[in-house]
Amino acid sequence: MSRYQFELSRPQDDEDLKRLYAATPMDGDVRVRLEHDPAVLRQANSLDDLHQTIVCRDRLDGRIIGAGSRHVSTRYVNGQPQPVGYLGGLRCLPEHRSRGLVARGYSFLKELHQDQRTDFYLTTIAADNDSAQQVLLGGRAGLPHYTRIGQLCTLLCPSRAGGGRRADDGLAIRSARADDLPGITELIRQSGPDRQFFPEYHADDFQDRQGTLHGLELEKILVAHRDGQLAGLLAIWDQSEFRRAVIDGYSARWSWLRPAFNAWAFLRGQPRLPAAGEALGYLTAACPLVAGSQPDVFAKLLDSALERTKTPRRTALALGLTNDDPLLEVARARRWREYITNIFLVRWSDTPPSLDDRPLYLELGCL
Repeated sequence: MSRYQFELSRPQDDEDLKRLYAATPMDGDVRVRLEHDPAVLRQANSLDDLHQTIVCRDRLDGRIIGAGSRHVSTRYVNGQPQPVGYLGGLRCLPEHRSRGLVARGYSFLKELHQDQRTDFYLTTIAADNDSAQQVLLGGRAGLPHYTRIGQLCTLLCPSRAGGGRRADDGLAIRSARADDLPGITELIRQSGPDRQFFPEYHADDFQDRQGTLHGLELEKILVAHRDGQLAGLLAIWDQSEFRRAVIDGYSARWSWLRPAFNAWAFLRGQPRLPAAGEALGYLTAACPLVAGSQPDVFAKLLDSALERTKTPRRTALALGLTNDDPLLEVARARRWREYITNIFLVRWSDTPPSLDDRPLYLELGCL
């Protein structure tokens, strides 16, 4: 019998999973560990959404030593809604790596894929994560095909960097109300298909606090109206109760440089580098959607969001846009710090899906 067993997680595995996330930070000069509550994924399961956490258990002591996630939801592909998968959360304790577990894990994933919930998956790998790309893209037998299709730019902007008040141009920004939900869902139906893989959100998604947009409050959704018509929306999502990024530590060089960097960041109005063990203080921008990708509408939404992000514990806003999104340059004009991850299409079939030239979209807060 093999020492390692792959299976779907159970509620009693949650504490073990939390320990795994805390013990597997992302390497680099700044080591960051991503911590989240595994129970949130189970709560978001529905007929349309599927969340599965795959765990690798060491039979010697029963501990979980590795994990990954499979998520299937409805997104727009070439303008039409269809189920699309996302693979993420790949973790393994260092002492158990290089034991053939990646191939075995993907073999188990391929078995799950036989439910035919989706034809293909998306995933992201940090642009500087050479080790992960070497393992997953090396053509190893049994692994699916990985095709790079774009980049996700994660932008972090200090809240005090808002663009200031603009002249009255007939564009009004305010918090959403319950009676805005029909207009919001209609905007998504009309403009969501303009982005490849934009989620097919419905009104219930903005009302169910245990669903996909877990914890997103309606009043935190900013809506832009022009001449009585809904022109765009942008949500400010506080995920700190169930998901956070924690500084695990710094390289020797950055431990020495951090005080000087923080002094410079203070003078420049940039986010500082927290101490080891401290969580990054930011809110996540969600559903950045503008009819016709009008830059002035997005600029005003973004500035309003930055003005409302400033709290004692949250001093920055994180926004994810792909490198081909026409709204990206509007965001870059606001002194963002930028992190790049590569987007891959993952499939077991020999023929990749045919995608047109619409800009890509991934919901940063759901990765």
